[in-house]
Amino acid sequence: MKKMLCAVLALIIALSLASCRAEHPNTVHSKADLVGKSVGVLEGTASESYLRGMEGSVNIKLYTSANALAAELKNGGVDAALVDEETAARLLHSSGLTSLSSPFVDTEYCIAVSEDNNVLYDAVENAVVNLTRAGVLRRIGDDWVSGRATPYIDDKKYRDSVSIAVSDDFWPYSYRDENGELVGLEIDVARRVCSELGVNPDFKVVRADLILYMAESGKVSFSIGRIPRGDAAVLYTSSYISSKQEIIVRK
Repeated sequence: MKKMLCAVLALIIALSLASCRAEHPNTVHSKADLVGKSVGVLEGTASESYLRGMEGSVNIKLYTSANALAAELKNGGVDAALVDEETAARLLHSSGLTSLSSPFVDTEYCIAVSEDNNVLYDAVENAVVNLTRAGVLRRIGDDWVSGRATPYIDDKKYRDSVSIAVSDDFWPYSYRDENGELVGLEIDVARRVCSELGVNPDFKVVRADLILYMAESGKVSFSIGRIPRGDAAVLYTSSYISSKQEIIVRK
């Protein structure tokens, strides 16, 4: 009798899950499918910024907890969710959800230095390597993504300065705070690198699509702003942060 009852309950659960899947079938099978869809993100994370920078219209819905986001996705309240890989691992513990095989973004970001300035490149590269080994860059990334960061300020005034191309419209990497101050993950990375070099940072704010060009053309000492390693005429440092955003959908 007990075995029969367990079998009946298992059948009911299976039928219930099948019914939910039939009622809310998945319509997102690739990054391109997000256009025109409702996509849930956790409030105060970089996922929202990535979606807002995507070509095409996306209806972004904000959630305060991963559990609420997972429930809404399963119930058909949103078509997909965009989250970092750590949050994705938690969401996928919930039945009925899966991640697409191709992430929204999966890359490592570097600092770009003019290829004509090998001396500066060597100094910046050494600074990035040293800060990485000391765990400083990892802490900067974790603090800004989690919303715990306090902007880094070096009170020392140095004799020399270096010009740095950045944008100011992509939270939490580089943006303006409520006082109009330039802050963010990449701003802190650049400031820490400058402290290692013993120079003052002189930030030049440009459009995101001009950041790499500024270093390539030698108009600035170096550029920082979500630059993946590529084939532009610049020297790329070791990465200062890796970013992986996964698309979660219903099975």
